[in-house]
Amino acid sequence: MQKQSDENFALADSYAKDLEACQEENSQQRKLISQLKAQIATFRFQLQNGAGESVRENIPDDCTYSDISEWISKYYPDRIYLHPRAIRSLKTAVYEDSKLAYKCLKLLATAYYDYQTGAITYSNFLDMCKEVDPALDERGAITDTAAGMQGDTYYVQYHGKKRKLERHLAKGSNKDCRYCLRIYFLWDDQDQIVVVGDLPHHLDTSAT
Repeated sequence: MQKQSDENFALADSYAKDLEACQEENSQQRKLISQLKAQIATFRFQLQNGAGESVRENIPDDCTYSDISEWISKYYPDRIYLHPRAIRSLKTAVYEDSKLAYKCLKLLATAYYDYQTGAITYSNFLDMCKEVDPALDERGAITDTAAGMQGDTYYVQYHGKKRKLERHLAKGSNKDCRYCLRIYFLWDDQDQIVVVGDLPHHLDTSAT
C-alpha cells in the first residue's frame, strides 16, 4: 500500500508539472495571439488608408455562402471565429439575401467588435445596425431556461467549454428560411473575438 501510495504521489506530481507547463505555454500563445492581432489591426488600417474603398467595401459582388469562411479568413481572422457548426450550417443556407448576411458579419467584425472593446457605445452599434438595414435588430437569442429545453441547439463547444450562443442579429419573423435571417453568436472576452455559432436560419424554440 505504501509503495502504491508513493507511485500515486509521483504520478500526481508529474501531472502537476505537465499542467504547469501547459499553462505556461498557453499564456505564451495568448501573448503571441495578442501581438498578431495588433499587427493585423495595423495592416488593416494601412490597407484601408492606402487602398481606399476597394478594401473598406470588401463584400464581393457575387455573395455566395460557400465563400464566407474564406472571406472571413482573409479580412477578419482576428475578429470573427466561424465555428465548425456555422460552417456546416452554411452548406444548407437558403436565405434569399446572401449579401445582407455578409454585411451582418462585417458589422460584427467592425461595429460590434468596437463596442465590445470600448471604442463605441452600444447605442452607436445599434445605429450602425439600422444603417445596414432598417429592419435589422440585435438582441438576446434566448433565455437560459428556454435554451435548456432545446438540448444543445443554442450551445457550442469553444476551447473545450460549452458556451451559449447568447446574442443574434435578426431580420424577419417569417419562419420560412428564405425570408428569415438569424446570425447567432457570442463574445469571448478572453480571446477578444466574436464566435459565430450558427447562421443564417432560425433555430428551433418551444414556439417553433
